[in-house]
Amino acid sequence: MDQNDRKSPGLARHGLKLALVHALRAAGPRGATKAELVATIGNTSAVSVQRALTELRGETHEAPIECTGRDRRWRLLRPFGMPLDAPDREDLVAVLIAQAILEPLADGELKERIERLVVDLDERVRRFAPEGALGSLPSRASVSATLTLGTPVGAGILRVLLATCRRRVLRILYDSPWKPPEEGRRTYDIEPWAVRVHDGAVYLRAWGREAEAPRTFRVAQIESVSELDVDRCGRVPTNDQIWGDDHPAFGIDRDRPGTARIRLRGPVARWVAHVIWHPAQVDRWSEDCEGHVLERTVKYRSCRELARRLASVIDAVVGVQPRELADELAALLASGARTTEVARGQTRDDLPGIIQRVRAGTAGKHAASSRQAQRACEPTPTGWSDPYGDE
Repeated sequence: MDQNDRKSPGLARHGLKLALVHALRAAGPRGATKAELVATIGNTSAVSVQRALTELRGETHEAPIECTGRDRRWRLLRPFGMPLDAPDREDLVAVLIAQAILEPLADGELKERIERLVVDLDERVRRFAPEGALGSLPSRASVSATLTLGTPVGAGILRVLLATCRRRVLRILYDSPWKPPEEGRRTYDIEPWAVRVHDGAVYLRAWGREAEAPRTFRVAQIESVSELDVDRCGRVPTNDQIWGDDHPAFGIDRDRPGTARIRLRGPVARWVAHVIWHPAQVDRWSEDCEGHVLERTVKYRSCRELARRLASVIDAVVGVQPRELADELAALLASGARTTEVARGQTRDDLPGIIQRVRAGTAGKHAASSRQAQRACEPTPTGWSDPYGDE
């Protein structure tokens, strides 16, 4: 777009409203007078600012702006974003981050469409940016993302799921990874509710018509999908109940939910301290004769999911509660030890020290010495169980 378009009245008014929203954000809870807003924005008048404030508070934008006090201070009551027909730098930053997050998951078609949206937004931002601000705009190549366990999803299946959620009945061909190969591949008639990206994989929550209960499907395992010309029968739950009664970002599975206390030490504990397992987790640091110990109290909705997570940091774990979680973890590691033993033709004594510490009938020497050292320097709290204890 040329400079005449940039300076047209409609574009100028949009730019003023955008600048006004930024000025109100910067003013914070105290707000700003009209004169202060004029001074902050620059190159405008009190009449233009008043007109822009009126338009922002009108039916088109319904911005949460109020004017209070004897000195008539204007303030923004809560976060508010302008429509993207007049985007700014922060809009571009947000979209670039979103594109990077989706990059490892999207297939070629989705990546191409997302890239076109980003290019279009980038051009609009540069069209509305002040002459001196172009140098501060981020490059489209400035952010990227990778996922070790990212699961790509085909655009065709995802498109059907999104278009039919809460509207239609589907028949899917699903290959369950948790069942024997001869039993895992079968069809399900479902009423889709919602799609969620969880830990780099896409999941579908739906009503299972045969089971007459909510079901969760990993979209990567859906091989085909088709619509059925039948009426829906299941009731769609409210948005906060679709994925269950706890925060879905911290577990898709549901298995013996509860609250855990995990104790970890060493570099891995310092790493875990900056990883969120649940929004309401509570961390406490203490010190014993072997160093600093992180004690994390955290809710979980799936005992087996949390056990698999703890297995990935097992070299740092020194205590687990409740007992059923410790038993699940011990069984998981013991299974891995037995598999390694068979695959490599090794005896138990040949296995790595961490695997030897698994409580699977008898404990290794390392487990006994670690347990003995822990008892010598601090009493074990009532109710604690150790995944490689000597019981």
